[in-house]
Amino acid sequence: MWNLIDAQNIRVINSFEDIFATGFNIGRCTTVTKQFSYSFDHILICGGDVVFLENTKNSDEKGKHTWMLKDGVIYDTSLMLLIDENYAYEFLGYKELKRDNPSEDRIYNCAAAGAIGVRAPPAIKTTN
Repeated sequence: MWNLIDAQNIRVINSFEDIFATGFNIGRCTTVTKQFSYSFDHILICGGDVVFLENTKNSDEKGKHTWMLKDGVIYDTSLMLLIDENYAYEFLGYKELKRDNPSEDRIYNCAAAGAIGVRAPPAIKTTN
């Protein structure tokens, strides 16, 4: 996992790993999740509520949160956890309200390819 984090190319910081080492990932779940998602093929970006984040400093009264989902595993970049999807939904209070497949977005595909202007692969349509 750390090799995927370290492989991120972000200007202005030395390493994507610095985001986690400095705590920048806390309270910036959407930004960090989207950036980290470029390291994966066929990832889903999910958003919703998490019960134990309700009324915390970095969330609102409903516990709004964003995470990645791949092959039945939640990648939570704020909590730095890998969690079985079913376990998270049933026992940890994750409530998914939105699911996006970034590979259906041509701009995302260009960014994932490394540069705007690179011909993106055709969008992959999924059914949810």
